[in-house]
Amino acid sequence: MKNKGTNPRRKRLILCGSAAAAGMLIAWGAAAARGLRPGVGTAMALRYWSDGCFVSAVLIGGIGALTWISTTGIFDIFKYGFSCVVVLFTPFRKPKDQLSFYDYKTLQAEKRKPARFELLAVGALFLILSVILLAAYTHIGGPQG
Repeated sequence: MKNKGTNPRRKRLILCGSAAAAGMLIAWGAAAARGLRPGVGTAMALRYWSDGCFVSAVLIGGIGALTWISTTGIFDIFKYGFSCVVVLFTPFRKPKDQLSFYDYKTLQAEKRKPARFELLAVGALFLILSVILLAAYTHIGGPQG
């Protein structure tokens, strides 16, 4: 019998689905904070939902971009620098036992996982949805003032 937890496609779909659900909750919260209430006109509702989807796009897309960038090894220097500072100020490890940056970078490259673009894609979808809602707002009601 095949283990359901090891299917990479299923994991990807679960990640995308949960990110989309979280994005919709963020969009709803941002739209409600902007003024989305029952009885608001269609044009204003489109505007508030556009704002909410844009907030979701920035948050989820930003997290996705940071996740993708972290798989390139660009943050290794910060992690190495922090570990050097810890070595200097704690009695547990001696500076002579500290790895060189080259050795540290080589070890990190061996442990590094392949890039993941799911969150970046979900963020891009929310951005597209935001632009579509903004276009509908402009077409239906336009700016009110």
